[in-house]
Amino acid sequence: SIPRGGASAVAGVAATASSKLSQWTSTPTGAFNTALAVLAASTAVLKLYNKVENDGAKKKSGEVEVKKDPKVKSLQIRFLAVFWLLRMADWLQGPYFYQVYASKNFGSATTSAMTWVSRLFLTGFASTALFGPFV
Repeated sequence: SIPRGGASAVAGVAATASSKLSQWTSTPTGAFNTALAVLAASTAVLKLYNKVENDGAKKKSGEVEVKKDPKVKSLQIRFLAVFWLLRMADWLQGPYFYQVYASKNFGSATTSAMTWVSRLFLTGFASTALFGPFV
């Protein structure tokens, strides 16, 4: 007999989606790529929703959009260009610092140099994430 109400179709789609998701997240690279895709998609959806809501609110209230002074816009573009150039240059240091850290002898440590290098990198990234917004 043919199932009614589409319940079996929904269950089939859910099973297929679950199977694909577990296949994609079965490796660390797949899990990272899946998480990145989900975060990027949710950011885009939230940004679009925010824009639609703001445009609707402005139309209802009759607000006129204020244009930025061209000098301010020029300053922002120049600042952001230098800011992102320096930010990307900082990330380019990573492979070189890895070589420096890996070549060091960490006293009488019983763990491998790779473990220490991993801890140093993790400490650096964690401190940037925690204290960066306050500096």
